[in-house]
Amino acid sequence: MEFSTFKASKSEEIKQLFTKVFSDSEGEAEGKLIGNLTYDIMTGTDAKDLYGFVATENEQIVGSIFFTRLTFENGVSIVLTYGDLNFYSKVGFKLITEKIVKAPLKLTYPEGWLAQSLLGDEIEPIAGNSYCVEAFNKPEIW
Repeated sequence: MEFSTFKASKSEEIKQLFTKVFSDSEGEAEGKLIGNLTYDIMTGTDAKDLYGFVATENEQIVGSIFFTRLTFENGVSIVLTYGDLNFYSKVGFKLITEKIVKAPLKLTYPEGWLAQSLLGDEIEPIAGNSYCVEAFNKPEIW
């Protein structure tokens, strides 16, 4: 398996990967939602706010991950995600509440608001609002 940075020329292939994976695990509607969200992230996010990586095997993309900037009114050193605790806890994410870090939009499933310190410290409450990239600025995905 080889790992490399995301290339815009592979956006459609990556979109199809996300659509298939999430359709298989969460249903067709969720697969389409996540596939389209991934495509919007890849095509509509400023390069300074996007870090993407792919895993390939026999020249076929078999995995991908994207990091987008979430900005706050004060500096932070944590990574946040909104997803399944059973999955993300395997790589160190822990459940937090909006009393600790306020989400950019209203959370439909607060039990999916997860964080991990980049410095190994305990996560301290962060005052103020957070702001996401445009692709994530949609209430239906929160």
